[in-house]
Formats: sequence, C-alpha cells, structure tokens
Amino acid sequence: MDKYDYDEVRIGMLGNVDAGKSTIIGVLTNGILDDGRGSARKNIMRYPHEIECGQTSSVVQHHIRCSDKLVTLTDMAGHEKYFRTTVNGIKRCFVEFAGLVIGANKGIGLDKMETSNVKGNRIYANMTKEHISLINALNLPSFIVMTKIDMVDKVLLKNAIESVKIHYRKFKQQRKVIVIRTKEDLDIIKIYYDAGNWHMPVPLFLVSSVRGDNIDILNLYINEFIKPINSYVNKRNDPVKFVIDAKYRVEGVGRVVSGIITSGTIQATVGNKSQDLYIGPVKGKFYPVKVGTIHNNYRELVPVLKAGQTGCLQLKSRNKDIKLIDNNIIKKGCIITESPNLVSNFKAEVKIFISHHTTIALNTQTVINCDGISQSAKIKSITDINTSIKTMNSTIDENVLRGGDKANVEFEFIHHPEPLENGSMFIFREGRTRGIGKVIEVQ
Repeated sequence: MDKYDYDEVRIGMLGNVDAGKSTIIGVLTNGILDDGRGSARKNIMRYPHEIECGQTSSVVQHHIRCSDKLVTLTDMAGHEKYFRTTVNGIKRCFVEFAGLVIGANKGIGLDKMETSNVKGNRIYANMTKEHISLINALNLPSFIVMTKIDMVDKVLLKNAIESVKIHYRKFKQQRKVIVIRTKEDLDIIKIYYDAGNWHMPVPLFLVSSVRGDNIDILNLYINEFIKPINSYVNKRNDPVKFVIDAKYRVEGVGRVVSGIITSGTIQATVGNKSQDLYIGPVKGKFYPVKVGTIHNNYRELVPVLKAGQTGCLQLKSRNKDIKLIDNNIIKKGCIITESPNLVSNFKAEVKIFISHHTTIALNTQTVINCDGISQSAKIKSITDINTSIKTMNSTIDENVLRGGDKANVEFEFIHHPEPLENGSMFIFREGRTRGIGKVIEVQ
C-alpha cells in the first residue's frame, strides 16, 4: 500500500450548546489544555462572532493524523436554532461515527428537568435528546464525552452518569453505556469491536479540558480503537463523485473547493492530460471542468485523491467559461463527477422520529438532506403506512404520517433536479418534525 492509500475516519461531535464540544476538539487536535475561559476553542473557531459568544454556528472540520489513518473531528452547532445546519453537516461531511458531548454539570436531563420552569434546563434536555435520537435513527456507532468533571463533586457526577444510562434504556436499540475510567476498561470495548459489533457499546469518557483528566484515554480510543466503518476501497475504480463542502477564492490560484470523494479516483492535471469531469448541478445543469492541483487536509500537494479521502481541488474550466469558476454560482453540495445524472422525482422508505407529535401530509414541503443535497421537496404520495398509533374506534388517515410511522413516500424536488442515487440514506425535516429515509427508486 502506497502513501496515498490511507484511510479516513469522520467523527461528528454533537451535543448541546455550552457542553464543551469546541473546547474538547481544540484540546484533542492541538494537544493543549484549556485555561477555563475558552482558550482552546479560540484556536479552532472560524468566525469572530463565534469566538465572541463562545457558540459554534457553522460546521467546521479539524484533523488528527494517526500512524495508519486520518481522523476528522467535525464540530457541529449545538444551539436549537442551528439544528438544520447540524443535520446538513452530518450528511454533507459523511459522518460515520458520532461523539456526543455532555457537560457533567448538567447531565442529560431527566423527565422532571424537562417539566421544570427553568427554560434553559428544558432546552438543554430537549436538544441533547434530539441529538441522541438522530444518532440512533442514522444507526451511527457512537461514544460519549462527559466534560467539565472538574466543576462537579462526586454526587453530581454520579447523577449525570445515571441520567445518561436511564435515557439510553428507553430506546429499542440495544446500546450499552460503559463508563471508561482506566485504559483497562477499553478492553471491554475492544471485545465488541473485534467481533464487528460497533453499535452495541457506547463508551462514556469522563474528562476535564482544564485539568486534563482522562484526555490520554480518550486520545488512545480515537487513535487506536476507532476504524473506518464504510470501506471505500472497492469504489476506487468506479466513476468519480466528489461532494463539495466548502469553496474558496485563493489569490494567485483561483477557485478552490474542498470535500470528499465518495467514489472513483481524481488525478491532478499533468501537462495537457486531464480527466473529463463535470460540476453541478448549477441551475439544474452540469458544466465541464478539470482539476489543476490537489492538496490534502494538511496543505500538502498530492497527485491523486482516492475514494474515501478528503482534500482540496483547484478548478479550471474546460470550455473557457471563466465566469462559471470565478463567480459564486458554485454552491456547497455541488458534485464533481464523470457521469452526471439528475432526477426530479424519487420514492423512498421513510420513518418519522417518534419524538415528534406533528403530522406530515400530502403536498407537504420538506427539506431533504442527502450527502451534498439540501433542497425542498414536495410529497406527492404516501402508501403502505405502518403506524405506531393505536386507536380505539377510528381509522388512521391514509395520507398522514405521525411520530413513529413508516411508509413509502414519493417526493418531487421543488427547484431543480438533483444527483440522487438508489440506496442513498437521507434526513428530511418540516418545521419541528423530522424523519429518515432510504431511496428505493429514482425517476
């Protein structure tokens, strides 16, 4: 295996606002401790307003280079008003492992806390549980980082741990929360992982970003225990598909985009030899483009990018249409591919999250988040409803979906066709109602 065949693991860091996500990411990626006033998070936050208020409002990726792989920690927004940004980031960044960050000073929030008159506690409980429901719905392997243990005594810490265990017992998925206090405790996790069972154990790490408690154990787990769940090796000879998650304008270089290549192999242009690639959808169409130079996530020049890897591409137009590359038409979520194919309608098997009590009916417009796609789609038909609601003397409306329901649904994109494929998993949302689906037919 050559040096360009490395694997990548993408971990999405979720959790409520003020749980300490950005701080623990700063500690893990920079190898420094926090001063208790946010010094670690200042090194990784992207925007001035995030540093000022101490809250992440965007999706930012940070990297840890290990001996046999590259680990990407994706910092997600925790505030309720940025939940759609978090959902979009999970799909667009192809997160395959979830790290849930919980503050030991608040725990997960029990039922009595949810009914409290203290608004902050209620929102905290709801958003933390919302993220857990999302992790379970997407069936992501996960671990928990309980931060701020330096702020609580033994009783409060015990209560916080118990609140997590109580909540996880409510789910049908058999997931076992295992508290990791020593390196020897990781041997239990290793038994599960060696057997290929990535979903059953949920290791819970008790850490302090200020004192450094158990940071070494968490680093050991991330560096040596977490492995890529989805293998992209067998997709490296398939047609190219590169999903864009950010774009830049670099002085002296031109238009640069970053993202992940989910299939195929992209070669940097050498002389007059370049791949025939297309970028889109731009206003519902694809346009010819070629890749100039390629850099990995450490700004190192590389000749090739293979399926499963992330990096940056310098774009050049193949038809001298300079405006296409230079202006702001290219958006996050666009793809670069060898064989563009767009669809307007698709059918999917869907399930509504059971925690939501509003309904979804015919002609409802929902936002579809699938890989790089984030667009509204209208529900054209609902069939084969499998409802979780039991009624005494009334029949369930055949054209309405409620929390916990499963059905086959036909969607139609509102604005323009999208490059959707059979078997793709997606999240859809309408207001406070959310669900998950799998594409079974494209039209």
